[in-house]
Amino acid sequence: MTPTPSDGAWRPLPALELERLRTARAALHHALQVPAALHVGRFAAQADQSHTSFAWRDDRFVSSGDPALPWVAALDPVALAVELRATGGEGGARAVARVDLEGRSLDEAHAAWQSALDAHLGAAPYRRLEVELPEHPVASGARFARDELALTALRDAFADAALALDGLRPRMRRPSPRRVWPHHFDIAVLDALDPEDADPEAARSVGVGMTPGDGGVPEPYYYVTPWPYPAATALPPLPAGRWTTEGWVGALLPASAFTDLAGDAQEARVRAFLEAAYGASRALLEAAGA
Repeated sequence: MTPTPSDGAWRPLPALELERLRTARAALHHALQVPAALHVGRFAAQADQSHTSFAWRDDRFVSSGDPALPWVAALDPVALAVELRATGGEGGARAVARVDLEGRSLDEAHAAWQSALDAHLGAAPYRRLEVELPEHPVASGARFARDELALTALRDAFADAALALDGLRPRMRRPSPRRVWPHHFDIAVLDALDPEDADPEAARSVGVGMTPGDGGVPEPYYYVTPWPYPAATALPPLPAGRWTTEGWVGALLPASAFTDLAGDAQEARVRAFLEAAYGASRALLEAAGA
């Protein structure tokens, strides 16, 4: 097993073959739906769907949680293992049940997870999160398999993004918690620039995050999205990355724009991109709202 780097250290990402990374990313996206079933079935629903989200902690996707309940779910992305963790008592969270996904089909994984929840928390209706997921053989009954190198790279991409987002947070006006969304499969913070009682359709915000890839960009990338979208002609130059206006308006920095660099240089490029793109997005929105 690949050792886990120390917390707080930037983890240089390797340049991996895109199809290999895409396959591992799609498998991991499906795997995240297993612990998400805890959120849907047993967490109090929130209007903004935040009860379905995960935090990134201890190199795992961990339930953002229902504060009224003394347990959360976690997914170890490299081991492909789901854990039920008790959060009460001394010593912090501890795993009370574990389901290894490797060698199991998606239905078998859900069945094993349901059995673990019923055994430790009592019987309750089991519901899966209803989302549209990327194509992967596990959706048609294939069994989960682990590509450790690709999964480790994806884990490190999320760990680096958490560091980068936390570094940008002091500049933000009213940032949301840093969340991983199981439907989009990105890690993001939303900075609200207007008061809470503003019209949600017109309220200005800047979303900042990282996704491990999607149908539009097949590799991990960082993004910054101002809302409402500014005019394409108003978008200023960036020190790294680029602006896109195809389907959405925002700045993006693909992993291929920094994986050829050494570790410190990777970190510097990502942070420079986020600082510049966030600053430009906020300036455009503030000028429009003046």
